[in-house]
Amino acid sequence: MKHALVMLGLCLLVAPGCAPVRIAADVPLADRPIEAPGADIPAELAAFSGRWVGVWTDGRSYRKNMALVIERLAAPDRAYGVYACGHALPKANPVCPSSFPVAGRLDDGILRISYPAIQAEGRYRIEGQALQGEMVDAASGKPLISVSATRLP
Repeated sequence: MKHALVMLGLCLLVAPGCAPVRIAADVPLADRPIEAPGADIPAELAAFSGRWVGVWTDGRSYRKNMALVIERLAAPDRAYGVYACGHALPKANPVCPSSFPVAGRLDDGILRISYPAIQAEGRYRIEGQALQGEMVDAASGKPLISVSATRLP
Protein backbone atom coordinates (compact mmCIF):
# COMPACT_ATOMS: atom_id res chain seq x y z
CA MET A 1 0.00 0.00 0.00
CA LYS A 2 2.82 2.41 0.90
CA HIS A 3 4.49 1.72 -2.46
CA ALA A 4 1.22 2.40 -4.29
CA LEU A 5 0.80 5.74 -2.49
CA VAL A 6 4.37 6.76 -3.32
CA MET A 7 3.88 5.88 -6.98
CA LEU A 8 0.58 7.79 -7.07
CA GLY A 9 2.36 10.79 -5.55
CA LEU A 10 5.09 10.60 -8.19
CA CYS A 11 2.50 10.42 -10.96
CA LEU A 12 0.69 13.46 -9.59
CA LEU A 13 3.96 15.35 -9.30
CA VAL A 14 4.98 14.84 -12.91
CA ALA A 15 1.62 14.68 -14.72
CA PRO A 16 0.99 18.13 -16.18
CA GLY A 17 -2.34 19.64 -15.29
CA CYS A 18 -3.27 16.90 -12.81
CA ALA A 19 -2.13 18.56 -9.59
CA PRO A 20 -0.34 21.72 -8.52
CA VAL A 21 3.43 21.35 -8.64
CA ARG A 22 5.01 21.53 -5.20
CA ILE A 23 7.92 20.14 -3.24
CA ALA A 24 7.27 16.46 -2.55
CA ALA A 25 6.42 15.54 1.05
CA ASP A 26 9.54 13.36 1.43
CA VAL A 27 11.92 16.20 0.46
CA PRO A 28 13.08 17.92 3.69
CA LEU A 29 13.19 21.57 2.71
CA ALA A 30 11.81 24.60 4.51
CA ASP A 31 10.49 27.56 2.55
CA ARG A 32 13.51 29.65 1.60
CA PRO A 33 13.68 33.28 0.46
CA ILE A 34 14.85 34.01 -3.08
CA GLU A 35 16.95 37.13 -3.66
CA ALA A 36 15.88 38.79 -6.91
CA PRO A 37 18.77 38.90 -9.41
CA GLY A 38 20.34 42.35 -9.58
CA ALA A 39 20.97 44.38 -12.72
CA ASP A 40 24.59 43.14 -12.76
CA ILE A 41 23.51 39.49 -13.16
CA PRO A 42 23.67 38.19 -16.76
CA ALA A 43 20.27 37.01 -18.07
CA GLU A 44 21.70 33.54 -18.76
CA LEU A 45 22.53 33.17 -15.05
CA ALA A 46 19.37 34.94 -13.78
CA ALA A 47 17.26 32.26 -15.52
CA PHE A 48 18.34 29.73 -12.85
CA SER A 49 17.03 31.81 -9.93
CA GLY A 50 14.13 30.25 -8.03
CA ARG A 51 12.68 26.98 -6.75
CA TRP A 52 12.84 23.91 -9.00
CA VAL A 53 11.27 20.48 -8.35
CA GLY A 54 11.42 17.22 -10.24
CA VAL A 55 12.10 13.50 -10.10
CA TRP A 56 15.54 12.06 -10.82
CA THR A 57 15.43 8.90 -12.95
CA ASP A 58 17.83 6.51 -14.62
CA GLY A 59 15.29 5.91 -17.38
CA ARG A 60 14.40 2.50 -15.97
CA SER A 61 13.14 1.97 -12.41
CA TYR A 62 15.12 4.44 -10.25
CA ARG A 63 13.18 7.46 -8.95
CA LYS A 64 14.07 10.16 -6.40
CA ASN A 65 12.19 13.41 -5.69
CA MET A 66 14.36 16.51 -5.68
CA ALA A 67 14.26 20.24 -5.13
CA LEU A 68 16.90 22.77 -6.10
CA VAL A 69 16.50 26.27 -4.73
CA ILE A 70 18.79 28.90 -6.22
CA GLU A 71 18.54 31.64 -3.60
CA ARG A 72 21.26 34.07 -4.62
CA LEU A 73 23.36 34.86 -7.68
CA ALA A 74 26.68 36.68 -7.96
CA ALA A 75 28.09 38.14 -11.17
CA PRO A 76 29.50 36.99 -13.39
CA ASP A 77 28.80 33.26 -12.96
CA ARG A 78 28.02 32.10 -9.39
CA ALA A 79 24.85 30.58 -7.91
CA TYR A 80 24.12 29.71 -4.26
CA GLY A 81 21.26 27.80 -2.74
CA VAL A 82 20.00 24.55 -1.27
CA TYR A 83 19.57 21.07 -2.75
CA ALA A 84 17.17 18.56 -1.20
CA CYS A 85 16.26 15.00 -2.09
CA GLY A 86 13.64 12.51 -0.96
CA HIS A 87 13.58 8.73 -0.67
CA ALA A 88 15.08 6.85 -3.60
CA LEU A 89 13.08 3.99 -5.12
CA PRO A 90 13.45 1.05 -5.51
CA LYS A 91 16.91 1.17 -3.85
CA ALA A 92 17.68 3.46 -0.91
CA ASN A 93 20.21 6.26 -1.32
CA PRO A 94 22.60 6.65 1.66
CA VAL A 95 22.45 10.46 1.50
CA CYS A 96 18.70 10.99 1.02
CA PRO A 97 16.35 12.21 2.31
CA SER A 98 18.37 15.29 3.21
CA SER A 99 19.03 18.90 2.29
CA PHE A 100 22.26 20.85 2.20
CA PRO A 101 23.72 24.13 0.90
CA VAL A 102 25.16 24.17 -2.63
CA ALA A 103 27.21 26.52 -4.76
CA GLY A 104 27.59 26.36 -8.50
CA ARG A 105 29.24 28.04 -11.44
CA LEU A 106 27.75 28.80 -14.84
CA ASP A 107 29.97 27.43 -17.60
CA ASP A 108 28.84 27.88 -21.22
CA GLY A 109 25.13 27.81 -20.28
CA ILE A 110 25.46 24.88 -17.86
CA LEU A 111 25.19 25.41 -14.10
CA ARG A 112 27.65 22.97 -12.49
CA ILE A 113 27.12 22.02 -8.85
CA SER A 114 29.46 19.63 -7.03
CA TYR A 115 28.00 17.01 -4.68
CA PRO A 116 31.09 15.69 -2.82
CA ALA A 117 29.10 13.39 -0.49
CA ILE A 118 28.19 11.19 -3.45
CA GLN A 119 31.21 11.98 -5.67
CA ALA A 120 28.99 13.46 -8.36
CA GLU A 121 28.42 16.69 -10.24
CA GLY A 122 25.04 18.09 -11.18
CA ARG A 123 24.88 19.74 -14.59
CA TYR A 124 21.81 21.89 -15.15
CA ARG A 125 20.62 23.89 -18.16
CA ILE A 126 17.51 25.92 -18.90
CA GLU A 127 15.46 24.50 -21.75
CA GLY A 128 12.28 26.47 -22.44
CA GLN A 129 10.46 26.70 -19.10
CA ALA A 130 12.21 23.61 -17.63
CA LEU A 131 15.44 22.95 -15.79
CA GLN A 132 17.09 19.92 -17.40
CA GLY A 133 19.71 18.23 -15.27
CA GLU A 134 21.97 15.27 -15.17
CA MET A 135 23.99 13.85 -12.32
CA VAL A 136 27.36 12.57 -13.51
CA ASP A 137 30.12 10.62 -11.81
CA ALA A 138 32.68 13.22 -10.67
CA ALA A 139 35.68 11.09 -11.68
CA SER A 140 34.59 9.70 -15.05
CA GLY A 141 31.87 12.14 -16.17
CA LYS A 142 29.58 9.16 -16.84
CA PRO A 143 25.87 10.14 -16.70
CA LEU A 144 24.07 8.50 -13.76
CA ILE A 145 20.55 9.98 -13.58
CA SER A 146 18.58 12.82 -15.15
CA VAL A 147 15.78 15.19 -14.20
CA SER A 148 13.39 17.58 -15.90
CA ALA A 149 12.44 20.07 -13.18
CA THR A 150 9.62 22.60 -13.04
CA ARG A 151 9.93 26.09 -11.54
CA LEU A 152 7.65 26.74 -8.58
CA PRO A 153 5.88 30.10 -8.36
